[in-house]
Amino acid sequence: RRQRQMCIRDSYKIEGKNISIFAEFKNEKILCMEKTSSGILVGVTPTGVVHRIDWSGTKTIFWNSRTLYVWSILSFGNVIYATTGKAPTLVKISGLSGPEVLFKSKESHLTRLVNYNNEYLLFGENPSGIVYKYDLRTGKTEILYDSPCQEITGIVIDPAGDICISGVYLTGAMLPTLMTIPAHAKTPPP
Repeated sequence: RRQRQMCIRDSYKIEGKNISIFAEFKNEKILCMEKTSSGILVGVTPTGVVHRIDWSGTKTIFWNSRTLYVWSILSFGNVIYATTGKAPTLVKISGLSGPEVLFKSKESHLTRLVNYNNEYLLFGENPSGIVYKYDLRTGKTEILYDSPCQEITGIVIDPAGDICISGVYLTGAMLPTLMTIPAHAKTPPP
């Protein structure tokens, strides 16, 4: 049991057969990580902070979401995107303008976040099970898929551009589900 708690609260560095603690998180649980050129970004609960850990293991606060959860972090180009919970937002964080809310939900949490073809951001929601598509060019958000699940736990794009979504039911005896949405041309389906 102790080992499980350590895995949740600390991040580890594995070099060959050696495992060492890369960074410690006291009173915080890691919910997501994203690699950047300068290190790793780590989203935590219950502080809702995104920490930056450089490759030497030095930890600093990168962004404070001022909510309880940072569920997903995505880095591409010179921009960081994040999804949060309890005050569910999709946020763009750039060095020039600071944080900018791109989408705000009326549900409890915005979950997994992925880049689709550098044109769209896809992200899930809890407890509605909706997958959204945010157009990076127009700034518009629309529903991509209203799943039968209550929480979207994963979104993956395969080499053909098909979108694979996993979700779970938070109540009842339903089993976890894995769904595939085929890509149409070069854009996700409406």
